[in-house]
Amino acid sequence: MITDAQRSVFGTRHDGTEIAQFHLRQGSLSVDVIEYGARLGQISWHHASGRTQELTWGYADLASYEQDQQYLGAVVGPVANRLANATYQDGERTVALESNWGGHQLHGGALGLHQQNWQGELVVDSRGPAVELTTVHSDGTDGYPGNLSIKVKYVLAENEQLQIEMLAMCDQRRPVSLTTHPYFQLSKTGADQQLTVFAQRYLVTDEEQIPTGLLKPSSTLFGRPLRASSVDGLSLDHTFIFDDEQSSALAELQTNDLTLQVFSNQPALQVYIARSEREQTAVCLEPHGYVDAPNQRDFPNIVLAPGEVYCNRICYAFSERRRG
Repeated sequence: MITDAQRSVFGTRHDGTEIAQFHLRQGSLSVDVIEYGARLGQISWHHASGRTQELTWGYADLASYEQDQQYLGAVVGPVANRLANATYQDGERTVALESNWGGHQLHGGALGLHQQNWQGELVVDSRGPAVELTTVHSDGTDGYPGNLSIKVKYVLAENEQLQIEMLAMCDQRRPVSLTTHPYFQLSKTGADQQLTVFAQRYLVTDEEQIPTGLLKPSSTLFGRPLRASSVDGLSLDHTFIFDDEQSSALAELQTNDLTLQVFSNQPALQVYIARSEREQTAVCLEPHGYVDAPNQRDFPNIVLAPGEVYCNRICYAFSERRRG
């Protein structure tokens, strides 16, 4: 079995900061991780025939990532998804943040984690080749109080699993809900991908995609459950809810050749289907906390206090489909 871990220079930012890229491989799966935004630059599958298949959208150069508006492959936060009116409630206190999505905040604001220069290093892990990246989201950035110290580890484990661990600690109370934002395209155009979401409910949102506080059965979205549904023509940007910690997959994406399963300890999964100008189709599968939770009385709390540790564990498990 091929196992590899390498560091190289990916590019230099306008301020002279050198950005490294880390290449990990174990078996049929390899990943490239970029320090800028702690991004998954590329996930690739190495077929037995010798052909390498790219499984995610990405850019070839740093300048393109710096101009990116789609959060391609990035770690997003400190609060993933949307906060209504760019504010949040912490008890009787209302905290005002910087807006970057209409009058709301999306994915942590304009200076979110996707814009950070993370510090990465290859590390030893018994599961397989690994890279660990750290950063601090500083007090006052986009309005958030206190300093948030974050560590993200990417590990290529056996059985073609990309395991991701996100840990965070703060010195002042603040909401925390991190996730990753890769765009998966498991076939030539992505239109033939089959999507299954193993959730019974989803968050109802208003016309600005802010949760109303209501949850509805997932089957009401299209009049049927999302079971092996073709993404061709399907429009989704919804948050699905899981009642208990899942030991089984949250969602599954399939083509004739490959299967991707998503696992996490988080109670929600954002599913977003994206289409490019080149008529390519990709699916984002983003596990995180309830959207807009601090502003919704009945949603589970995402506010982190000093002394507590935030933890999000995500596993993207790939396998080759056997043909009879």
